[in-house]
Formats: sequence, C-alpha cells, structure tokens
Amino acid sequence: MGKKNYFPKYGIETNLPVYVYGVGIGHDQETIARINYPHCIQLHLTVNGCGIAMIDGKRHMLPPGTMLYTPPVKWQIIRPTPSGWIDNWICIDIPDVREKDLAALSLGTEPKVLRPENPGEFAKLYESVGRSLTSN
Repeated sequence: MGKKNYFPKYGIETNLPVYVYGVGIGHDQETIARINYPHCIQLHLTVNGCGIAMIDGKRHMLPPGTMLYTPPVKWQIIRPTPSGWIDNWICIDIPDVREKDLAALSLGTEPKVLRPENPGEFAKLYESVGRSLTSN
C-alpha cells in the first residue's frame, strides 16, 4: 500500500455503532490542533522520527514504536520534532460513545502514550485497515 491518508465516503456506515473516519499509513505528520471531535477516538503509531503531543498542558514525546491514544472531546496539539515525524494514524468514530463505554472498552477516558510490545504488529493492522478501505 502506498503512503497516504484516506478518508472514506460516508453513507450507511454512519448508522453503524463504530466506523473508520480516516486512516493514514506512513503519513508525514504535520502540526494539528484537535479541538473537539465529540465521537472520534484517535490512535497514532510513530513509525519514524518523533512527534510531540501537548495534552492538558503536558508534553509527551512520541519516539518510534510509541502509540498515542486520544479519547473523544480531549483537546490536544500534535506536531513533529524538527527532524520530522512519520506515523500511522486512525480515527474511529463511535457516534453514541459515552465515557462509561470507553472505560468498558479498557481504552479509558484520558489520553495515553503507550509502548506496545510489538509495534510491527500494529503497523500491519493499520495497513490492513487501509487496504480494506481502499479496495473498492
């Protein structure tokens, strides 16, 4: 799969309890100020370089192999370091999400920086989602 971002066209998917709002594979991440996506969960996986996330006034470094989880309605700024930041990202829309639902999914209601044991497996999942969305 090529390195790109994909935002699918929406139709009946918006009636589903969960759907993918967008996905990026090998994205040369720019600075983004996320103000309020009330139903969107974001997951960023650093592939190369390093990102910086400012969440609730705290600075989090995102070196290769780390993931950033952001629940709905959390304000954040993400930006690359001067050397650049290549990441895989996905936005998952859950239209009827409530805080108790996030807790039940074990994702939580607060942003988290995670270091998965095998980030390569997560990279494969991003690529699989991207292929599925762009296949037809």
